[in-house]
Amino acid sequence: MTSQRNLKNIKALIDEVIENSLNGSYVYRGEPESYDEVSSGLWRCLKGENNNGNFDINNVPMDSIQGQILNDVTNYARGSSADFETISALQHYGGWTNLIDFSADYLTALYFGCDRSENTCGRLILLERTPEIDEKYRIKEPLNPQNRIIAQKSIFVRPPKGYLDPQDYEIISIESSLKKSILNYLHKYHGISESAVYNDLHGFITIQRRHKRALMEYAIATILLEEGRRESVGPHQTTVF
Repeated sequence: MTSQRNLKNIKALIDEVIENSLNGSYVYRGEPESYDEVSSGLWRCLKGENNNGNFDINNVPMDSIQGQILNDVTNYARGSSADFETISALQHYGGWTNLIDFSADYLTALYFGCDRSENTCGRLILLERTPEIDEKYRIKEPLNPQNRIIAQKSIFVRPPKGYLDPQDYEIISIESSLKKSILNYLHKYHGISESAVYNDLHGFITIQRRHKRALMEYAIATILLEEGRRESVGPHQTTVF
């Protein structure tokens, strides 16, 4: 249930997003926490593996490392090619790539800013698509998009350094106390929910992992209930539900 006060705050947040992106062409990214950078999964992996400072993380040749990963993919999965479509597929399935997911839809981005870490403030990243920014970050729409990419209106940003320069984007904070209400609002008024943005088999697996206990308990309860109904009816009786 969304209170009138929370509804007012949600509308104020949305108005702020609209106002800040009114005079340009923007893409949006929602993050459930305020991280150090807006970065790719590959860059975060390298940063995490460099605890001993064995190399200068800011001078890592990201394109070369991405190229090596693509070579490994083509050797491992026959029929794969070393192109952007393969990188997109890796991103889709949670692999390490130098892509950063953005969305053409600020409401979808808002969902991802609220989807996890309910006790922590999230944020929306607003990136204006000027010719200079498009060239700098090699912004590209997915090739042959699948259901989930279409639902999320995905746009891929490919930062040469693995992260965006802070001066290139704007941040709008999402209060932790509003997250649950925002998710309810997005579901009720815009049809944006977990099942809508993760609407493929890989998304189903993601949902399974997140809600493993609840899903298993529901499945077992359903089976036991059905068995109980059959036992109460008996082998030679029929019933109408």
